[in-house]
Amino acid sequence: SALAGWLFLVQLVKAFSKYSSQKVLAFDSMSVETFGGFADPKDLELFKKRTIQYAGLWCCIHAHPGHIWYDFWFDEIPHKDRHNRLWETPWVPKAGP
Repeated sequence: SALAGWLFLVQLVKAFSKYSSQKVLAFDSMSVETFGGFADPKDLELFKKRTIQYAGLWCCIHAHPGHIWYDFWFDEIPHKDRHNRLWETPWVPKAGP
């Protein structure tokens, strides 16, 4: 429900508040355990669909200039990335969608 999602968001804000002065948070894994606690599997899927769109930047140097997209779910094998590519092996940088 929307209320359950809101309460989870409030819990996240509280849990991360001690890091509010940090500019970057580094995670070793983006597994379900990191952002788990979804009672309904549909809520987890909605969360994954939302976060898969996060984090990108523009790079204009190196062999393949363009956007660099980070894959929040890189450690979940198999999975599909934001470009609908199926990853059945450990993640490696890949140029282009």
